[in-house]
Amino acid sequence: MAKAKFTRKTSEERKQEIQELSEKVLAEIQEYSTSPESLLEYADFISRFHSYSINNTMLIQHQFQGAVAVASFKDWKDKGYSVNKGEKGIQILSYAPITLFKDAEGNTKQISEATKEEKRLIKEGKIPTRKVNNFKKGHVFDISQTNAPIEDLPKIFPNRQYNFSIAEGNNAAHLLKGIEAVANELNIEIKDMRESSFGYAELGRAKGAYVQDVTGVKQEIILNSRNTPTQNLATAIHELAHAKMHHMDSEYRNLNKPTIEFQAELTSYIVCKHYGMDTSEKAIPYIADWTKNGEKLEDKQKALEGVHKTAAEFMDIIDPVISRERELEQGPISYHDHLLQIQENNGGSSETLDLENTEFWRTLEKHNPEDFQSYLTYRPLYEQETQGDLSFEEPMMYIHGVSREFQPFGEVNNYDLEPYKYAETIYTVAYPENGEIQAFSGTYESDQYVHPLHYMTQTGLQDPDTVKMLEDQWQQYLEKEQMPDTEKFPAMYPRNPEEVQMPAPVLDTENEYYFYDGFSQPVKLGTVSDIVTAAEKQESIGRFVLDQEIMRNFFESQHENKEEFNQHMERFGILKNPVLEDLKQVNERMGFERNENLTGIDLPDEKHINHVRLAVHRAMER
Repeated sequence: MAKAKFTRKTSEERKQEIQELSEKVLAEIQEYSTSPESLLEYADFISRFHSYSINNTMLIQHQFQGAVAVASFKDWKDKGYSVNKGEKGIQILSYAPITLFKDAEGNTKQISEATKEEKRLIKEGKIPTRKVNNFKKGHVFDISQTNAPIEDLPKIFPNRQYNFSIAEGNNAAHLLKGIEAVANELNIEIKDMRESSFGYAELGRAKGAYVQDVTGVKQEIILNSRNTPTQNLATAIHELAHAKMHHMDSEYRNLNKPTIEFQAELTSYIVCKHYGMDTSEKAIPYIADWTKNGEKLEDKQKALEGVHKTAAEFMDIIDPVISRERELEQGPISYHDHLLQIQENNGGSSETLDLENTEFWRTLEKHNPEDFQSYLTYRPLYEQETQGDLSFEEPMMYIHGVSREFQPFGEVNNYDLEPYKYAETIYTVAYPENGEIQAFSGTYESDQYVHPLHYMTQTGLQDPDTVKMLEDQWQQYLEKEQMPDTEKFPAMYPRNPEEVQMPAPVLDTENEYYFYDGFSQPVKLGTVSDIVTAAEKQESIGRFVLDQEIMRNFFESQHENKEEFNQHMERFGILKNPVLEDLKQVNERMGFERNENLTGIDLPDEKHINHVRLAVHRAMER
């Protein structure tokens, strides 16, 4: 029997499909918002699927009642699992922005329709582009549709809390710490009413209040002293939701009072439900009373979007706090046990640590990137720990395959990685913080970045405070290394005559040399005569320090033409007769802005040089 031919859908058919899905979502929202009971049914679902948009959460619930955890076909495969044969995907709206540009005739096109020449001009920034929002239909599958066991959920989705209930042990205290982390993120204090700086010493029957001054700068959450500990948890989340959504500059500020209270209480219900605390007994009558069973709700779509977004942000802050607290409760886990756990969770041995199994390492990188990152971090720390020295007093770094041990960050960041060009660079950074060692790892292609710090600053994957700390360490190292020191840089004269012959100071008074590495303004070294004189006197020139290796390489290559010399001396940052364009190219190579550190530099640009050459040529012709 002939196989049915696949017919690709037209653009209009795809748009119609997206429109139908969107309309289905809006209809569901209208239905759920008319009854507090049905609304809480949907809110229960949000508590498990907060990482998806409100529209997609609605679509998942409508198509697959009882879903626990979903991911795309590819995501399940990358995590080491497979979707069961014959399973039907759950339709969702997938965000797929389109990049547009205008061709030479002024026609608007998608970048996928660009010619080879247009793509080149777009890449060079000569044709501007713009992105527009666009959605397409995607599919996800619940864990029950795969071969993944439900027990693997904590490993598959790290930090997400499953089977968490505040009735168990210290879980209420853990949740409280998570709530405090949310308050810190919003820069707001939670106080007992008797400690309020606003003077609210009595709240009566109210469980709590969110107050702010007329400027909106000073704000506070006040809890009733008569609340039970669990009431405080739910009330604090309710008031934090007010602080997030209803401060003076918020887009939800002007919604009516019933809608505002609806948003705060539903957010509290969703977050509490996520952590095993059912507040429906309080939430249903509260929402029903304020909204008159949904009749007084304004802009239901917007109101629910605010709830969904706020609840998701709160849970994203609280989840890792609870994970950390639970780990501390169980006691510290050694790096050896961390590695063994990763090995066991990904099909390896559960008894013996096998660090030489490169096949396991590469499989881990392909199918479980999160565990792979942890593996990269824990492995060098474990190896350092076995040597008995894991007491870092400053940021340290280890480059896999290059380093033998952790060394000061600035020193390792200064490694010459030229021999490893076009290979993958993998690094691990560790630093002390509050008596503990914090660590992270990164992976990048060495031909795209100069050193690990360059990669961090360009990608923004690390938080600004950490990057600033490492930049300071790097700068301190550079200053230390470039400081004139007669003990560090022994006399260069007299030299062994069998070594490279040093030219007499008068040999080259024509060519000018500059030092420029992109990190600060260029240093004019002068002519060879100037450089030799400085070397004989053991002087540095600006921030450029003359050591024997640089001088030997400099004098070996100085007689090459400009292009050959600049290529040869690129690693030292020395340029012969540079024009401004040469320095701009250094910036591009280093990943900086073209004009970085070049304002006010007294050098001709390439264009000016060409004009001069053309004028001289024409004069000679005449």
